[in-house]
Formats: sequence, C-alpha cells, structure tokens
Amino acid sequence: MASQYPSPYDEEEEDVDFPSERPRRRFAIDLTGMGVRIGATALIIGLSILIIYFAMRPRGEEAATANDIATPPTTSEEQPAASGDPLATFTPGPSSTPPPTDDPTPEPTPEPPSGVLAVGATALVTNTGVNGLNMRTGSGTSFEIAQILQDGTTITLAEGPVEGDGFTWWKIRLEDGTEGWAVQDYLAPQ
Repeated sequence: MASQYPSPYDEEEEDVDFPSERPRRRFAIDLTGMGVRIGATALIIGLSILIIYFAMRPRGEEAATANDIATPPTTSEEQPAASGDPLATFTPGPSSTPPPTDDPTPEPTPEPPSGVLAVGATALVTNTGVNGLNMRTGSGTSFEIAQILQDGTTITLAEGPVEGDGFTWWKIRLEDGTEGWAVQDYLAPQ
C-alpha cells in the first residue's frame, strides 16, 4: 500500500538547468513592503519640514546683525574715554518713578542737560550710512527688528541705558509714539 504522504526518499524528477539559461536571482527588493512605505513617508515629511523652515526664515537677518555690531567711525574731535568704558561718556537719568502724590498739579519734569544722552532727552540717529539703524523689540541683537531708522531721524530717549550683547541700548520713542530699542553708538544728543 502506498503512503499518502510523500517520502523524502521518493524519487522525483529534477529540474534540469540548461547552461544557456541565466540563473534566477533569489534576492529582490519588494517596493510594496511596509518598511519601504514608512521610510519613504518619513523622508517626504522631513524634506517638507526643511522646505517650510527655510521658506519662513527671515531674510537678511545676518546683514541686520552685522549692522548692530559695526562700530561708528571716530572723528578727530571725539576722544575715547581713558578707561575704554563707553559708559563714561553719558549721565544716566532718574532710575525710578516717584510715588504719586495727592497734589492734583503735576510736577514739571526737569529738562536733561543738553549734549548728553539721558532719559527724556531728544537725540538724532547718526553714522548709520545706507543701512540705517535697527530699532529692535528688546535690548539685544537676538530681538526682532521692529523698524529701520535712517540718519537724521529725531527720537526721544524713554528708558536706559541697558547693557546687552556687548552694546549699550536705549529704549527710544519716535514722534508717532512707536517705541523700541537702539544701540547708543548711533545716537547723538540734540
């Protein structure tokens, strides 16, 4: 009686390869597999994020930061402070606001001395060349540029001086009431 299960010892016909036929490759890449799909999706998402990042990055930020770092030209009339400290060339204004009084008549604000940068004084933007002065949202080069001011713009000093990123900063107010921060090196007392 013959077994219903074939035995490995049963003789079977072997496939004969002819020398003229190329051998079949057993290694193939399945492009429909789940791993390939996940990898392709991750690659597309990564490239999309990079494209969006570079498209939304502010342009010209490198040039704006270089403008803040530039040193103003020195004329023969200007003499640097003996200690090399730029703070030795100005007198700061009042540091705090006095408490309110019951007197309904406001006390007159003392006028700052002329020729000195102080809170309440007016000044001119100067020595910026064609680039202008970056008025920033805070006292440092990492803050956003709110506006670019050209030479000759009149401003009022609202607060300061404050040290930040190696520069002395003043909070300034434009004639239209807009406020921001600017580097002292480009402000001249009026």
